[in-house]
Amino acid sequence: MMAHPRISSAKVILLTLVLLPGCRDDRNVSPSVIGTGQTHVAISIDSAFIQTPNVVTPNADGINDVFSISTRNINSLTTVILRLNGDTAFVSDAIAPVWSDLDSTDLGRYRVHVAGWSASGHQLTGSGLLDVILYNSAGCLSYPWTPVTSDQYDPRLFGVSYPSQEVFCE
Repeated sequence: MMAHPRISSAKVILLTLVLLPGCRDDRNVSPSVIGTGQTHVAISIDSAFIQTPNVVTPNADGINDVFSISTRNINSLTTVILRLNGDTAFVSDAIAPVWSDLDSTDLGRYRVHVAGWSASGHQLTGSGLLDVILYNSAGCLSYPWTPVTSDQYDPRLFGVSYPSQEVFCE
């Protein structure tokens, strides 16, 4: 009698990265998540996950001033953040990287790419966009999409669970 290999359950959330208006490429994404331009990266398989914000506000108020990635059960992680012109803004091989030297000169949109290996041997990859923004004269953050900041996700639950401490315009 031939033994059948045991397949572990995997939680894979699939979003589509919009490359250009009207164009898409969602091939070769399992087990990964590729977020839309306005969505944070959230990749999960077994008990491992990688999660990134899509908004950072480097205004020195102590709230979401740095870009940080939350991980669990990840053995290795590579993070690359590119400016939209393709120039490299940040690279890290840390399991919990923090891009902390942000200021008003870094305002704008970036592409975030993450690739890691889980403790169970699965590769997790994902891409999304990051907006570095500051408050406007009205005292609120203008952001037309769903903002996800690092104070919103709870790594114990791998989901958005805390309200942001930032004030977003309605």
